[in-house]
Amino acid sequence: MKKKILSTLLVLLLTILTTACVLADAAFDYYPNDSAANYDIMVSASDGGCNFRYGPGVEYDKIISQMIPNGTVLHVNREAQANNGNYWAYVQYSGYWGWVALSQCTSYSAPSGGQSSGGSSGANTNTPEHACYDVKVSAPDGGLNLRYDAGVDYARLMDYMIPNGTVLHIHFRKMAANGNYWGFTEYQGMWGWVALTQATDIGFSGDRNNVYADYDIKVAAPDGGVNFRSGPGTEYNTLINSMISNGTVLHVTSESVAANGNFWGYTQYGSQYGYVTLNQVEPIAALSGSSTTSSSNKAVGHQEHHISSTHTAHAGMSTSLLGTFLILFAGVAVVAGMAAYLLFRKK
Repeated sequence: MKKKILSTLLVLLLTILTTACVLADAAFDYYPNDSAANYDIMVSASDGGCNFRYGPGVEYDKIISQMIPNGTVLHVNREAQANNGNYWAYVQYSGYWGWVALSQCTSYSAPSGGQSSGGSSGANTNTPEHACYDVKVSAPDGGLNLRYDAGVDYARLMDYMIPNGTVLHIHFRKMAANGNYWGFTEYQGMWGWVALTQATDIGFSGDRNNVYADYDIKVAAPDGGVNFRSGPGTEYNTLINSMISNGTVLHVTSESVAANGNFWGYTQYGSQYGYVTLNQVEPIAALSGSSTTSSSNKAVGHQEHHISSTHTAHAGMSTSLLGTFLILFAGVAVVAGMAAYLLFRKK
């Protein structure tokens, strides 16, 4: 009788171990930031198209060898955030289901004039897009703050406000968490973000082929890097055999527009000077108390502002794994206790 009970307990223990392994495997495959979505996007990449991958990130293989060409309209069913913080969309294309980088797409509304498909979680969410126009500060409080990033929850870079009437040139635009747009600009040698809801668009009368710039960027391309070219456009030759990898900090001294309307930044990489696309980079704001953005340490500070969101992204996976191990531990403890009781109790 005792042997039969011990055999039953052994089978129970193996069942618990198998279940825990399955749950652990499922936890590792879980996308913490995967969420439902329902809007349309249009592919609009600087290289003429975007890759179609099995998962939300450049570490996943491509489903098809060719890129999805610019102008293709796709319907987004789900969204997920990659390890580098970029957002990806789950779509159907050519009979397959897979993921495309939202940084290479724009929100799209049907010609019928329906509601915009972007919404608060559309293609522009947390992804800076290059801009080239001027605004005049026109805030109800007499001025607006220059902040470290797009949103009122980020620290101010100056103790005083930019007064009404000041003209600022916007180099990048980004949507904050509440759906409002912010612009990346320079004021008195300091680079940062201002609320565009408190400024009036006055256009741009300068030379778009030679826009002055003096700020840092961090490469953040969906494919892991950007090409370094001899001129502002994909028709120019590459200056190096490999791409400039993501996370690299570059200093932009001027901007030029290509024939297709995309902007390129003139910068130095190694001992050479050339151009990188400004559609696959993130601008880096100057830290408070500094008058320049040339220090690479500022890139570290920029990344630290996103630690909380990165930690949240992995919270779901950590919680799932913790629950799995707790279940495993409890099951083993119960089975071991019952076995010990049967083995050592007095006859």
